[in-house]
Amino acid sequence: MSMTPHEIDQLADAIAERLAGRVSDGADEIGDVHDAAIGLMAADDGSLGDASYVLRWLRQRTEAEVSRRDVHVHGRARFDAEPARLDRALDVLVDRGWLRLLGNDRQGPGRPSVRYQCHPSIASGSGKADRAEVPPWEPADCDTGLI
Repeated sequence: MSMTPHEIDQLADAIAERLAGRVSDGADEIGDVHDAAIGLMAADDGSLGDASYVLRWLRQRTEAEVSRRDVHVHGRARFDAEPARLDRALDVLVDRGWLRLLGNDRQGPGRPSVRYQCHPSIASGSGKADRAEVPPWEPADCDTGLI
């Protein structure tokens, strides 16, 4: 099959146009992945390591609830110099589903301490808590209005 120079130019233009569209789509996907990776790196101001530290302690403790003060007392050496680190770590655990915010535990005088409900797999000490992903809360747990 022979093609005229004009047909070759048209075919080359069509191929270039299709490739440009694919490259553009691929570049958008690469850009999205890049942005997400940069966001993760920027977000890791140490709070992921701190959250992991707190989660390991919660797994050993196996209780249904915990207060911010409980966590602070346990991790005093880690969090005393920068109390905001503890708050960031607890926020990560809430964002990832390991903890649910319950509110303050004191109604009268004195400083209230924020309380959290631990994920059922932590409270029961089941092996599910060893997974990197948070197991879903059971429907019965969701009926408490804590979501």
